[in-house]
Order: sequence, then C-alpha cells, then structure tokens
Amino acid sequence: NAPTWPRVFPKELGVHGFEGMADGQVPSAYAIEEYQKSSLKLAPYALVSPLFFTCGDWDTLPAEEQNTCAWSSIERFAQRAWRRPLEDGERDRLEAFWLANWSSVTPEQAVVLTVAGILQAPGFLFRVEEDWEGEQDQEVRPLSGWEMASKLSYFLWDSMPDQALFAAAASGALDEREGVVEQARRLLDDPRARAMVVHFHHQWL
Repeated sequence: NAPTWPRVFPKELGVHGFEGMADGQVPSAYAIEEYQKSSLKLAPYALVSPLFFTCGDWDTLPAEEQNTCAWSSIERFAQRAWRRPLEDGERDRLEAFWLANWSSVTPEQAVVLTVAGILQAPGFLFRVEEDWEGEQDQEVRPLSGWEMASKLSYFLWDSMPDQALFAAAASGALDEREGVVEQARRLLDDPRARAMVVHFHHQWL
C-alpha cells in the first residue's frame, strides 16, 4: 500500500517562479482526484484522534448524543481547517451535509465523509480572501484579521496559523498595524521561519 503521508500532489503552475500565487491556483481534473483520494485516506484518523471529538468515549454514547457530539466536533474542526469562524450560511450547509451523511450511513462513516468534505472545500485548499463591501474601484483593500493570520503564517512559516495567531485575529489585534508587526516579529523569531525565508530566496533567485 502507498504510504498515507506525505502524498505527492501535482506541482503548482506558479507565477514568475513563485508558489502560492492566486493566478497559479488552477486545479486540474488530476489534482482534484488527488485531493479527493487524500481526504478519504486521512479523514478516518478523526475517529482515533484524541483531539477531534469534544466528548470522551464517543463510540459508546447513545445515537442522539453521538450525533450532538460529532456535530460539535465537526464544526470545531471546520473552523480550524478553514482557518476562520464559519459564516451562518456555510454552517447551515455543513450541518445539512452532516445530517445527510448521518441518515444514510453508519455514524463512523458519516464522520469520515463529512471530514473528507471539509478537507476538499476551497476554504481548506486555498487561502481565500473574501470580496470587500467597501469602495469597488479601489485597487487594494484591507485584509480581515483572519485573512492576515493566514497571510503571515503561510508567508513566514509555510504552515497554518498557530493558536497565538488565531487568538490575535479573534481579538482584533491583527486589524491594526502594531498587532501585525508584533506577530510578524514573533513568527520570525521562531526557527520555522528560517526554512521558509531560504525557500523564498530560492524561488526569487
């Protein structure tokens, strides 16, 4: 059997040699198939992760309590996977997806299918920056705190935000220049920043 991880995904198109650029994010049919395979391979780990379920001994609970605990766990997982709070509409769609799975397969399969869906959503696969409701003719717009948290962490660590960045986004600290500078300096002081800075210069030069 192929190892669970790491998986080799199709290489990004890139823009002028740089990875992670919006114009280079063009998913092919092959890439989508690989994302699906990977999500279905990794999603079952939710059933054995000590961090996934918000309650203990999930598999021994009565069905109604299983459903409630699993949904709470899935909602929390989606917020972490998508690196921001869920909006009301997408929370409703995710819950409908969960309930459809719950009603058609076993509880374990329902958890796996729902987690796999979260891992294939654009909010997980891409760093999405939402449309701004301000002046439409402006060439730039301010990022939200949650968008800034991802911008900083993927630029300086090549990874998702840590708890400190999430907390800064939630508190509104990343809406101000001082808060962004403080977090950028913290990330640069971490050894993880060195590898990313080297990688950036390899792309540049």
